[in-house]
Amino acid sequence: MPVTAADYTWFEDRFPGLSEAYCLTLARGLAPQDFLERVGATRQQAQFTGVNAILEPSMRAWDTFDGEALLIAATAVPGETSKWTLGVESNGFLGVTPKVIVPASAGTRIVSHFQNIEAVSRFYWIEDSDIRLQFSPLEPAYREGSTPDAVLDAMQEAGFDLDEDSDDVDHCVAAALAFAEHLTGVRLTPELLEQSIYMGGIAPARPG
Repeated sequence: MPVTAADYTWFEDRFPGLSEAYCLTLARGLAPQDFLERVGATRQQAQFTGVNAILEPSMRAWDTFDGEALLIAATAVPGETSKWTLGVESNGFLGVTPKVIVPASAGTRIVSHFQNIEAVSRFYWIEDSDIRLQFSPLEPAYREGSTPDAVLDAMQEAGFDLDEDSDDVDHCVAAALAFAEHLTGVRLTPELLEQSIYMGGIAPARPG
């Protein structure tokens, strides 16, 4: 059975503090420490158990660095055919900043998605520094990248309405999670997010 938005409706219900302003990044074949180094997280922080433990330190980091540096936390997760690292940001955007994730994707695949409290959203699929697909989950009909139409069937199965006139955005976060699973083979669950131990680091924000 194809994975759909219905498989991820729990995310916003179980993790309201994270889901209102989140960024999730999956990187294939990288250990958490290697991933953090690639995104520029040189100041290693204490470990966190569960994503909810990341929320308050993320806000403190925002206040301390005035948005010029961000907390990102990473943990190892299993995929269908390989190991991955999951990067989690609360009120952060490193995972959807091309200056960060394009070089970080050298030799591997990165899939990331983001939405903030102002309803700005982003989704990236990058292969070895090549942005294969980028779009807003709120406007999936408008796509860019080197292969923007390569996985249209999977996008539709995940729950995205690709009609340019559509205003169906009720389940865009769940659809983004489902589509990320299609591209990575990584199934996120409430238990995985709640029980994993995350290594944290502070990385400079590099907009653009």
